Amino acid sequence: MIIGIGSDLLKQDRIKRIFIKFPHLLVKKLLHNDEHVSFENMDNINQVKFLAKKFSVTEAFSKALGTGIGAYCNFRDLILKNNEHGKPILSITGSTKQYLKTLNAHVKIHITFSDETIKDEILVLSTVILEA
Repeated sequence: MIIGIGSDLLKQDRIKRIFIKFPHLLVKKLLHNDEHVSFENMDNINQVKFLAKKFSVTEAFSKALGTGIGAYCNFRDLILKNNEHGKPILSITGSTKQYLKTLNAHVKIHITFSDETIKDEILVLSTVILEA
């Protein structure tokens, strides 16, 4: 059974501009502690790509959950990584995990990304499907 579907479209340059001005603040706001090591090992271009995907997938997840970003879903509660085959996966922690428990269902999370360049703009599209 589908619990919710969410999508988000983001101009990567938006994240890049914030990262240039406030790198430590943005990283602190968006990343879970478990994401810091791999993030620090990336070059600047890949750091911006990762932050854009993290922002976008969190927005899409919050829409699928039906809560928006806030008390029941926040950036630092989601851990974005790839499995051994490169498939993106989300691990859920904190208050977001607690909220998912109130749904009384084992929730499976499906995510996908697409990033395309259109007229010199890099766009990141994230889609999240929550399944019980």
